Amino acid sequence: MKKRNLSLYVFYVMLALGMIEELSDDVITGCKNMDVLLKKHVIFFLCALMLLSYLVPFALFIVHLCKKWQVPKKLAVICFGSGWMIPGWICGDLNDATEALIKHSNALINNVVGAFEPALIEETLKVLLVFWILFLWGKFIKKHIFEAGMSVGLGFQLGEDLNYIVDTITHHVTSAFKETILDRLSSCLISHTMYTAVMAMGIY
Repeated sequence: MKKRNLSLYVFYVMLALGMIEELSDDVITGCKNMDVLLKKHVIFFLCALMLLSYLVPFALFIVHLCKKWQVPKKLAVICFGSGWMIPGWICGDLNDATEALIKHSNALINNVVGAFEPALIEETLKVLLVFWILFLWGKFIKKHIFEAGMSVGLGFQLGEDLNYIVDTITHHVTSAFKETILDRLSSCLISHTMYTAVMAMGIY
């Protein structure tokens, strides 16, 4: 019980840190002109609304599975919020650190490591989060694992997409809608939501 209480305390700390990191990353900076800044925020709001085109269907599917498999919806909500707030900023720091280590390597190492390193780090951290939450939940059932994997992946997907959109608006505002449609929405069906669910089930 003490181990679980300690783990729960660490979980809350990581969640709080993640909220600070993720929400601060979604702030548009580098613009002193208030009119331009307002336009950028409007564009961000419109791009964020476009993300609902995958967020809502996936969320409804997860809710449907919760009802069908009698999995508490509370678990899905916790996993979604945690997937959004906990692994993303850690992945970003680890990716940056890895890139700094290999940037002076030869082209082969740079390309090979650069190709699989982000996915390896992201998938590992997301699946670790899935099993961490289920440890705190106290159940390791297949249907719980699949639901938790989808929910963590969906939260991670949303957080990542918002960060990319903010970065695009901050540096190349004219490319914001193109980034959202071609890069964010075009791959959402085969991205983190299903990756995390499948990998968690595979490890189980």
